[in-house]
Amino acid sequence: MMYVSMVYTPEEAAAYLKVHVNTIYKLLRSGRLPAAKLGRDWRIPGGALDDYLYGRLRSQGGYGTGPEPEDAVWLDTDLSRLGETEPYDWGPQGPPQGKRISYIPGKGPVVEGGKRRG
Repeated sequence: MMYVSMVYTPEEAAAYLKVHVNTIYKLLRSGRLPAAKLGRDWRIPGGALDDYLYGRLRSQGGYGTGPEPEDAVWLDTDLSRLGETEPYDWGPQGPPQGKRISYIPGKGPVVEGGKRRG
């Protein structure tokens, strides 16, 4: 289970998305923006805001060149605590051009549509 470290109030979420706070409350009441109600107060996981925004952009045809939200989690992770790591050796050709590269835990970088080795 993954937990989000950043949690927003509706006012903070509105500032983050640059919308009116009433828009956030409408999204919360309709269930289109996942959140937890603690007493009378709403708390919104930061990932829910990003997922909502990416979903809106995709549905409007304006998103698709950046990372998927699930990829953004590890792309935004602070890796400095892991210490120095060796750079990945792509071989003499260098990294593949024009192909998406995913990271699979325990396996490493995987080129989508690439050939299987060994």
